[in-house]
Amino acid sequence: MSAQAADIRAAQLRLQEAGQELRRLPAAERIAALQQLLDALADPLGAFQSACTEQLASHAGFHPETIRAGLRLALEDWNGSALAALIENEVGDPANLDSRAASPLSAFPLTGCILAGSIPMPTLQALLLPLLLGSPVLVKPAGRDRVTPKLFARSLAKFHPLLARCIEICDFASDDAPAIDAFVQLPCLVASGSDATLERIRERTPSGQRFVGHGHRLSLAIVGADVEAEDWAERAARDVALWDQLGCLSTAAVYAVGDRSRVEAVARALAEALRSLEARWPRGRIGAGVEAAIRDARDEARFRAAAGQEVALMAPDDDAFTVVLEPASDWRSTPLHRFVRVYRVATPDEARVALLPLGSHLAAVSVDGVAIDTAGDSPDFEAKLRAAGASRVVAAGGMQAPPFGWHPDGGPLLAGLSPRGLRSTRA
Repeated sequence: MSAQAADIRAAQLRLQEAGQELRRLPAAERIAALQQLLDALADPLGAFQSACTEQLASHAGFHPETIRAGLRLALEDWNGSALAALIENEVGDPANLDSRAASPLSAFPLTGCILAGSIPMPTLQALLLPLLLGSPVLVKPAGRDRVTPKLFARSLAKFHPLLARCIEICDFASDDAPAIDAFVQLPCLVASGSDATLERIRERTPSGQRFVGHGHRLSLAIVGADVEAEDWAERAARDVALWDQLGCLSTAAVYAVGDRSRVEAVARALAEALRSLEARWPRGRIGAGVEAAIRDARDEARFRAAAGQEVALMAPDDDAFTVVLEPASDWRSTPLHRFVRVYRVATPDEARVALLPLGSHLAAVSVDGVAIDTAGDSPDFEAKLRAAGASRVVAAGGMQAPPFGWHPDGGPLLAGLSPRGLRSTRA
């Protein structure tokens, strides 16, 4: 057994011991402590957001002002009341979470979380939910965010030391096979990452284990022909700029309804709004690989324009942001980091059809200026988007502030984390 694998096994044993104490804890006490924690995390002037801003800027490369704005917006309503609402919606009586109840909602003895990405909110949710059910948590932090799990545990210790002892953090290389094999020996494993990463993890998990996978997702925007372009662009640019377009709720592309001149006006308005935001929320650091990808994508757009295609590149001399006006709705990949394609479509339904192939990877869609058809029995536009895979449909500017109870696949948050819930889930 390697040194890392031995450390993981020791952490599992400590969590098993702490879990015995946790299960003797009244659910009301556990809930109250987690509510206090969320209230503290939601405070924009509190210790958590201040430390997170400072440390993520160093570790993940975001600009401090971008982090500060993103945390303030996302956590504003992630408070004790939001946790109470989640419990009511998914559990009913909070007493159902009490191990001493006649018919409790049971918890796994241990839950493992393999985290990915660099956005704090999914990490906060991943650590809190098993504790809410009464399950200790073994955590492998994301490579770009080793900050949030430590700050979460430190914050929780102020309100309930036992709950804080029910979190163990084990950091090891993603290609350390012995460590991975030791880590996955848990009754419940929650993993985030690319589809390929999830499949590799799933293949190593024991038979009969609960596996909850959160794969890669992206979000899009649809803007109607009659929307005032500048107002929309100011709101839509926030959805792109916050977290440098790296979260699943960041707008990766826009479908604009109208003729060429109308859609070009939308694209130019978005470019100007991103230029303005760059002064307030500068884009963070990027690596040489991302720089090359942005340069190649810009060059490819220039070549297509030179070849006579109706393509327009709207970007500064540096690579702070990029907007590419596309002549049709055919999907093209994007390097992200504030790189947006604006696709021209004739109708909102053409946009809906264009995003259908993304279904399993679709998180949210912002919609502005699209009439809702409620006539007869036909579903309205929002319902059609949800049927296509979108679990969140909002107006532009609201993408990065989902409610605490939001799940990327639109289902309940707690069911997959309880032995009584789903046998296997994949978000």
